[in-house]
Amino acid sequence: MAALLLLMVFFITLIASLLFGFHGFGPIDHAVHESLMALRSPAADSLMVFITMFGDTWVLIGLSLVVMLLLLQQHPATAWHWLAAVAFAFMVVFLLKHGLRVPRPEEATAGGWSFPSGHSLKSAVIYGFLALLLSTPLQPSGRMLVYTCTVAVVALIGFSRLYLGVHWFSDVAAGWSIGVLWVTILGLAWRHHPHPVLKTKAVVAAVVLWLLAASGWHLAERHQAQLALYQPQYDVIPVDMKEWQQGAPLPQWRETLFAGRDPLGLRFSGDLREIEQLLLQNEWTLTKPFRGLDLMQNLIPQQRAPELPAVPKLYDGREPALTMTRVIDNRYLVLRLWLSHFEVGGCPVWLGHLTEQRERSLAGILRIPDSVGSEFAREQEREVQQLLNTVSTCPAEISLNPPSAHQAHELHSNDPVSSQP
Repeated sequence: MAALLLLMVFFITLIASLLFGFHGFGPIDHAVHESLMALRSPAADSLMVFITMFGDTWVLIGLSLVVMLLLLQQHPATAWHWLAAVAFAFMVVFLLKHGLRVPRPEEATAGGWSFPSGHSLKSAVIYGFLALLLSTPLQPSGRMLVYTCTVAVVALIGFSRLYLGVHWFSDVAAGWSIGVLWVTILGLAWRHHPHPVLKTKAVVAAVVLWLLAASGWHLAERHQAQLALYQPQYDVIPVDMKEWQQGAPLPQWRETLFAGRDPLGLRFSGDLREIEQLLLQNEWTLTKPFRGLDLMQNLIPQQRAPELPAVPKLYDGREPALTMTRVIDNRYLVLRLWLSHFEVGGCPVWLGHLTEQRERSLAGILRIPDSVGSEFAREQEREVQQLLNTVSTCPAEISLNPPSAHQAHELHSNDPVSSQP
């Protein structure tokens, strides 16, 4: 059955890859990948790196050995079924990856081939078959609880691979599908043979202790290194001097989770420190990064909107490289600049926007700072853009007076590239 399942998956995947190509099987892969990459954040990165650890090879091998030793003591036949589950999971991932050789997404930092997702398939088989063994002596309600928890863990591991940008959606879906099929086949085979009631408490205790130990060691020794490893790698895109002077079709929007697209109306190429000094000379002030404790300020009724911390915003999963504020006519303005993936003549291109921060009340208790793009903010943004155009540390032959992002949008309104986030 294992050989039949492997051959079936191999040929179905081969046919699909011939029809759709090796760069993801259709538009769904790219849509999911681009959406998640646009919504990345440092806090979510850290969480997803921790979650994906539960599907790492070293964690699953350690868990498999612990369970194998306990099953050998209780019922050797069950132990051999467990070995079949684990061996199939590792074997099928190796054979399909090297047999089909589907490339990973371009921004992926993980090595090796993409299809199927090893984390998704191995976790589905190992955690799934373990759930089957543990739930057999339980009542239906207990079984449902075990299966629900297992599905949640496996789903989170698969989602973490999508979020971190190292797999296509089809890779994860295939890993889940193959894993569930193998657990179903092996579970039917195991239940076909008589076996004693397993001492599940000992198995559960050993598994929990191993996962706690692995989690602690990961957080202490590997988490920061893995976090750096999973940061997406983007190629620097050079912008031609003529394109820059004519208002190169740079990204026009910042993708947001709830508000859709947030316009990026500022563009600048040069040294960020010069911009900072120039803005300081024009009555702008630096603002400290937003931290979790800053939320406590929102509970102070006497605190006015200008004194509230600036709302944190991300672009391509990164915090602004520069955040500055200014109060004009009792209006609180926030300027943010992010480093883009473009450069002009070796000079980095910065993208940003200027918004007006207002105060909203939640249930009359919690005051929430709300950053909006008002007409007043857009007027100030145009003035800031003119100010940015006066500064440059790039080669003298490059003119750093391009049209603003709003004007560039009009110049390239018929260019589909300019409307892409």
